[in-house]
Amino acid sequence: MTEHSLSESLKEETRKIHRELERTLWVKSMMKGKMSAQSYIDYLSLLQTIYSTLELELERRKSTEFVSSLYFPSLFRSKAIQEDLNHLFSSVGVNSSSNWVSSSLALKNYIERIEKISNEEPIRLIAHSYARYLGDLFGGQHIKKHLFQYWKDSEGNRFLETEEKGLSFYSFPEISQPKQFALDFKLAMDSLPLTESQKRAIIEEGLEVFRLNMEIMNQMSNAVEVN
Repeated sequence: MTEHSLSESLKEETRKIHRELERTLWVKSMMKGKMSAQSYIDYLSLLQTIYSTLELELERRKSTEFVSSLYFPSLFRSKAIQEDLNHLFSSVGVNSSSNWVSSSLALKNYIERIEKISNEEPIRLIAHSYARYLGDLFGGQHIKKHLFQYWKDSEGNRFLETEEKGLSFYSFPEISQPKQFALDFKLAMDSLPLTESQKRAIIEEGLEVFRLNMEIMNQMSNAVEVN
C-alpha cells in the first residue's frame, strides 16, 4: 500500500467534515449573498480574533523546529480583515459587531485551543496554518466572487462597489501564483522529518481545526440575519 504524504493524509481525513462545513446554512448564505451587513460584520469580527491569535502564536513560535519551515507572513489575514471591517463600518451603516460576538463560546474555545497547543505542542500549529490559509487561497476565492456578485441589500443594491474594497480578506497581493505557492507549502510540510506520532498529532489537530470551525459556522448559522 502506498504511503500517503502528510498533506494528502490531512486532506483525506478532513474531507468529510470539510464537506459538512460547506453545507452549513452560513456558508450557503454567503455563497448566495443572502445575509445582512450586520451578520457578515459579525463573521469577520470572529475571524479577526481567530487570525490575530493564530498569527501572534505563529510569530511567537517562528523559530521553533518545524514551525519555522511553514512560517509565511504573506499568508497572514488579520490586517486584511481589519481593512474590510473598517471599510464596511464606513459604507453599510453598521458601526460595530453584535454584542454576542465578544462572548461567543465557539470563539472562546477556538482561541483557547490555539494558545494551548502553542504553549504545549507548537508543531500542531502547522495544522491550523494548513487548514486556514490554504482554504483562504482557494475556497476563499469562490466566496469572494459570490459576495461581490450576489451580496445586495433588500432593495437590490450591492454592498460592495468594487472587488478592491471590502474583500481584502480574500486577496493575497504578495502571492502572485497561488497554485504554485500552495504546492510549495505542501512540499515544505511533506518534507519535514517527522516521526509517525508527530504526523498523527498534526492530522488529529487538522480534524480539531475543522471541528472548531464547525462550531463557528453553526453559531453563525443560528445568528444569521437573512436579506
